[in-house]
Amino acid sequence: MGLNPIADRLGNKLTPGIRERMQHPRFLTAVAVGAELCRPYVGEVASDGITPPHIVYEWYVIQAFHKTFRDSDGELTGFPGILKAKNVWIKKDPFSHTRYLKTAPIFGFNGVYKTLAEELDIVEDGLLGENGDQLLRVWSQEQNLPGFLGQENAVGSGRQFKQIFRNAIEQSLKEGEVSHPWSWHWFQEIAERLGPYRAGNREKSFIRSLLLNNETGYRRQLLESLPEFLQQNENVEWSERQFHEHLIRSSDLPLKELLLTIQSYEKFARIITNSFYNMLYYLSDKNRKIQAKEVEEQRFSKIDATQLRDLYESIHGMLSNYNESNNFHKNFGPFGLINGSKDFIITLINHHQTVQKNKPPFGKAPWLESFGDGTYIIRPLYRQDERMNDQFEYVNRYRVYSLISFRDDLL
Repeated sequence: MGLNPIADRLGNKLTPGIRERMQHPRFLTAVAVGAELCRPYVGEVASDGITPPHIVYEWYVIQAFHKTFRDSDGELTGFPGILKAKNVWIKKDPFSHTRYLKTAPIFGFNGVYKTLAEELDIVEDGLLGENGDQLLRVWSQEQNLPGFLGQENAVGSGRQFKQIFRNAIEQSLKEGEVSHPWSWHWFQEIAERLGPYRAGNREKSFIRSLLLNNETGYRRQLLESLPEFLQQNENVEWSERQFHEHLIRSSDLPLKELLLTIQSYEKFARIITNSFYNMLYYLSDKNRKIQAKEVEEQRFSKIDATQLRDLYESIHGMLSNYNESNNFHKNFGPFGLINGSKDFIITLINHHQTVQKNKPPFGKAPWLESFGDGTYIIRPLYRQDERMNDQFEYVNRYRVYSLISFRDDLL
């Protein structure tokens, strides 16, 4: 329904840099290590003409993780690219552009954690930032890898680790695939040094301090509020909406205003989402064309038009604080003009068709077939087996589950 982009940007106001796909903060260390290892190859690509050095480095890391941790329960949960590693492991093939993630720069761990790594000044444009340099110093000291950082003539196990890994990356750039066989014993060394559950206490403490020291956003407030909330709700199911309500009771005005904006936006999102899916559920039970008038008479169409218009206006005003009013009006403006059930259903269907038409790269077919005579039929692929309940919970997600995973990893 096109609701996520605004929600995603509001989420980034709440916790800058953190995205929903993030689960393990130690990938920030892996990003920093990769930036240092790939520094001599900036601007180069592999012989396949496509793969940049940091993705070649990523091939090695993910292969190392799978080889080393594949038999450990839960050890590989939330690792980008790990299913691809399982497939190449079975065939004993090396990673390459065609055997790894199709859009590795986005969905590999360098891509997934890029926004946070840049937000925390761990990397910038693929090069180490000031905090990235400090993170590597903490990591190399705690991992007993002297010589990893420093002059090129430095000595020590860290220098050896760095040189062997760089040589592997350089060779793989030439060959366009991981140049070492799965039996290469350094895979285990890489996994043990970079495994997301193997951070030392000083490294954990440093990453935690970066997360808490935010100049913008509210990562600190959310992270510091989680223990009390989780303790209060340890024996019950809870939702992100309930966590936000907990925060609202104790937060300062700027955070409270943002949370109230999110709650109002999610109320609007829930109304149109439930109505749309309940319409699909109703149509799924009919093996025929349905007149729009018949749809308008159903319970899911009986919204309070005045209430929805007022909600629209309220959200439009609240979003002005975050430069999102124009985006909201552009995408959802017709919902602020409805006068009743007929307007609502037509607006809902038109909105869905517009969203589908605008999906990249060339648009997608709508879930409802329209015949131009006021009748509709649902496409078989989109039939719904269950009706949406009336309980108000968020449609979109706002990073709390990522924060909990971060907190657990850094304890």
